[in-house]
Amino acid sequence: MSEGLFRDEVLRARREAWLGTVSLPVPRRGWLLAALGGAALLAIAATLAFGSLHRTVRASGTLQPAEGLQRVQAPEAGVVVRVHVADGATVAAGDPLLDIAVDRDLADGGAPLSARVAEGLEAERTRLRAALQAFDIAQPAREADLQARLATLVDEVGSARDEIALRERQAANAEDVFARLQPLREARIVSEVQVQQYENQALDARAALGAARRAGLEAERRLADGRRSLREQALARATERGTLVQALADLDRGDAENRARGTIRLRAQRPGVVSTSGLSTGSPVAAGEPLLTIVPSDARFVAELWVPAQAVAHLAPGQRVEMRYDAFPHRRYGQQPGEVVSVARAAQPAPAHARTGADPGVPLYRVLVRPDRQDVPGADAALRTDIGVDADLILERQRLYQRLFGDRFARPTVARAD
Repeated sequence: MSEGLFRDEVLRARREAWLGTVSLPVPRRGWLLAALGGAALLAIAATLAFGSLHRTVRASGTLQPAEGLQRVQAPEAGVVVRVHVADGATVAAGDPLLDIAVDRDLADGGAPLSARVAEGLEAERTRLRAALQAFDIAQPAREADLQARLATLVDEVGSARDEIALRERQAANAEDVFARLQPLREARIVSEVQVQQYENQALDARAALGAARRAGLEAERRLADGRRSLREQALARATERGTLVQALADLDRGDAENRARGTIRLRAQRPGVVSTSGLSTGSPVAAGEPLLTIVPSDARFVAELWVPAQAVAHLAPGQRVEMRYDAFPHRRYGQQPGEVVSVARAAQPAPAHARTGADPGVPLYRVLVRPDRQDVPGADAALRTDIGVDADLILERQRLYQRLFGDRFARPTVARAD
């Protein structure tokens, strides 16, 4: 089989060369559209993978000092008779704030009850003071009389001791003489009558010594009784005087209680700055009515928010919060960030719902949020107590792919600190 010099492909190509080549031009705009399409697909994929949706709850509350504040209320209904502090004044613990008159008038139209009680107390005080003065005047004379009697008894004891010493010498001499007569008696130099006389003298001397000793003991007993009587009378006089002084003290206490029943003085329980809310002398007040507030000096504020029960389970300390202050419109000053510092474990009691303005039938939990800043950027005014606060609390975050594909990939997570 014979073969040609060239391959069939070469011959075919030479036969078709006169027809030319086909070229398909690719426009440059296509590459740009392809790149944009790819970027869009990547963006959609990244959004589905990393994007999330937040479920939030809106809570409201007020700004309160972190250290707490003292709200002074009227203990009883009455009239303000004196205001000791001005609005904005700084007070220390124990400083007087205001006086409230709560005296009651009687039906007979006479003096008020406290005035009548005070009159009776003053009369009794005058009587007791007169008795105490008379006692103090008579006391020196009584004491001098007792001291004189005691001095007499001391002298009697001294005299008795001197007599005892004398009688002891006499008895000793008489016995000595009687003893020296015994040899003379045996030698019959002296008669029996003379010996008996000297013996009787010795016996008389011994009897006199015994009587002197008994008199001395009696004198010492009277001296001891006198000293005991002096102590007892001194104790009795001290007790009597103490009774008068105690009675006067009881009257002073009763007078103070009577004045307290007529006028109540309220004092500061902690140092701080006073807000009187326009309170003035002569203002009538009702029992339990708020009168003034004491805010701690250099107080750091926290937002006191109230959250419904269905949302509190998703909150925890450390979560981030965006807040809006009523006094600083967020359209101008923006939102103020903060962090949850505590979540109450028990719901607020129903009677306290009036403070939050919420429905008493809805359990509310107290949540404290610490603002990142104690001022508002761009605002000249400082934060103040009871400024209204609205906040959006993030309850949970959910990825977009979880929302699209359900729970097949993962469950939503409760929001935590960033």
